[in-house]
Amino acid sequence: MKPDSTSATLILSRKIRVVLMVVLGMFLIGLAVPQNQQAQINTKLLVTGDTLKKLPSEQRVIVDTRSKFKFLMGHIPGAINLSNWKEFTSKNNR
Repeated sequence: MKPDSTSATLILSRKIRVVLMVVLGMFLIGLAVPQNQQAQINTKLLVTGDTLKKLPSEQRVIVDTRSKFKFLMGHIPGAINLSNWKEFTSKNNR
């Protein structure tokens, strides 16, 4: 005997299959898309504070790459803000 196509259990099982297929698809897509890797922060100083103090003020430039807001909230005296450093370096080929 053929199952009744209006059967509540048949419709429910189709709905469950659709939901499971959607969940499985989302899971597989999540595995395929690479996750953003955390940027590694370089905490190694290029120049020590003492070496920087010994340089004449005409020969030193302190660059602050934080956002403009954070720069305005407080910065090293004499530092310049370069919050768009990515754009700056790409324009200057560096």
